[in-house]
Amino acid sequence: MAVDLISMALKTPFKPTPKLVLVIYCDFANDHGQCWPSNTTVRNKARIAKSTLTYIRAAFETMNLIDTKREKRDNGSDKSNLYIINVKKLFEISRLDNELDEKKCLEEYSKAYDAAKKSNKDTEGSPSDPHPKRLKKPEVTPRGHGGDPLEPSYNCPRRSIWTPLPEYMWTVLS
Repeated sequence: MAVDLISMALKTPFKPTPKLVLVIYCDFANDHGQCWPSNTTVRNKARIAKSTLTYIRAAFETMNLIDTKREKRDNGSDKSNLYIINVKKLFEISRLDNELDEKKCLEEYSKAYDAAKKSNKDTEGSPSDPHPKRLKKPEVTPRGHGGDPLEPSYNCPRRSIWTPLPEYMWTVLS
């Protein structure tokens, strides 16, 4: 079944990167269109950034092409996400036969991608965001170091990395 899903994904009108991501999900899928690849695995196979994968997957979710289910263990910890490929929708998109339908599909994807990107920018850098990206890191100077960061510190004098060999090593080496 994965081969059938891959061949359908290759026939979609998407640009290369989203098409590649879709092919990767299809490659991991079982007969029911279910797969559990980690984000790291998909990113490494597609050679894309974390944010790009997030936007592409959000666009596919908006289009109802992929559905994401968060799964939990009995103790409440997270398991791998379950991704379900909508085989019927994938089949419909792969069978688009005229340019007008393909253009509508690409516009739908583009709007969904832009909406995902915009929603991320709205929350980026906010205090509730666990990983703020655009906050400046505070400048830190080493302990005991005053003034210019390039000056040598008096508390930490420079030491030579060359130390003489102990006497017993000379007997081993001779």
